[in-house]
Amino acid sequence: MNRKKIALIGCGAWGMNYVRVISQHESCELTMAYDTDRQKLNKVGVLSPQTKLCETLSSVYLDKEIKGVVVSTNVASHFDIVRESLLHGKHVLCEKPISKTFIEASELKKIADERNLILMVGHIFLYHDGINYVRDILHRKELGDLLYINFKRTGLGPIRDDVNVLWDLASHDFSILLFLVEQKPICISATAKTYIQDSIEDVAFINVEFENNIFANIHISWIEPIKQRVITLVGDKKMLVFDDVNLDDKIKIYDKGISYQTSNGDFGAFQLAIRDGEISIPNIKYKEPLNKEVSHFIECISSNTKPVSDSSGGIEVLRFLEAAQMSIKNGSKRMLL
Repeated sequence: MNRKKIALIGCGAWGMNYVRVISQHESCELTMAYDTDRQKLNKVGVLSPQTKLCETLSSVYLDKEIKGVVVSTNVASHFDIVRESLLHGKHVLCEKPISKTFIEASELKKIADERNLILMVGHIFLYHDGINYVRDILHRKELGDLLYINFKRTGLGPIRDDVNVLWDLASHDFSILLFLVEQKPICISATAKTYIQDSIEDVAFINVEFENNIFANIHISWIEPIKQRVITLVGDKKMLVFDDVNLDDKIKIYDKGISYQTSNGDFGAFQLAIRDGEISIPNIKYKEPLNKEVSHFIECISSNTKPVSDSSGGIEVLRFLEAAQMSIKNGSKRMLL
């Protein structure tokens, strides 16, 4: 098998997950790793002894054997690193968000398209078997018409100093939201507060409105005592809860709802009736999302096909992030999308 040679740029906490997955993958090999911190590089050497460790980006850019680059650095550096990688003919998988601004991301997409290169964004939940199962349920209309979605992504840390909680956590939920709700977004509003660090919001509440009266609420926080990764979908027939922290039963489908019933035989009079039915737990075989994401990246390189989490999706997530940030800045004003 012709294993694709991959370089990793950025060997922090999340980068080390890429080291583990790529170094054990059957379709690719971790040929090179770059970081400015020698201690981080040494950890890569322990986990993947065959990987060449380098402290200059030019070593990655100029190595013609390297076909793909994984960028796992801080957001501020994404644009320059991804741009140079593309200009040197490398396919790129960049961690979310793809860049700091919508304009930067659009430029990266243009470069990739002009050179027929893969530009993929690490929106990892699009490779989660549970999220894909939820999407299939929505397609089958098993919940009926979708009414609204509620997201909770909270916990005590980790608290970052390079981006706020919106850019750290909400980028996950925006990518999931756009993946699940295939309707045109209308507007977004957000409220955020700063409690721990000056000028860096650590808790936020976001509202998104779509066509067909679909509504979404997102609650994100770095400073709550309980780690929550919960998505609740309410349909007019059934309801669903996805709890990613739950190791056993991540998805529960509730046969519950509210309906109208005729009253006393008078078809002109109606009363509300609450239906409280059974709870079903689907049997889903889960594979590690990061492994599936890396496999998809290699497959897209080999077949020259568009990734599920392509640059267009990454740009749309950035549009949501920028609009939400603008809403926060303007006193929770509703911003058109």
